[in-house]
Amino acid sequence: MMNILLVCAAGASTGILVKKMLKFLEGTDRAHWRIEAHPVNMLDKMEKEFDVVLLGPQIAYQLDHVKKQTEKPVDVINAIDYGMGRAENVINQAIKLTE
Repeated sequence: MMNILLVCAAGASTGILVKKMLKFLEGTDRAHWRIEAHPVNMLDKMEKEFDVVLLGPQIAYQLDHVKKQTEKPVDVINAIDYGMGRAENVINQAIKLTE
């Protein structure tokens, strides 16, 4: 099981991507994965519960700060994958970060 945390400025637009990711996983052996979106200012309260942290591209400038806040793997979601809602690509990005 993997727990993926997506963070952005407010959590709203990233929440749409979370829904697409969960839908993509439906009917697979990964359907039980936990994927959530939260504002970046909640990271210190949430990150312990997750295996990987992905930042929305709109807060890519906070990457170094977030890396200092957590020992979890952290990366910025590709802007095109984010904008197009390419759930599979974002899931694969999270998997690669944890390998």
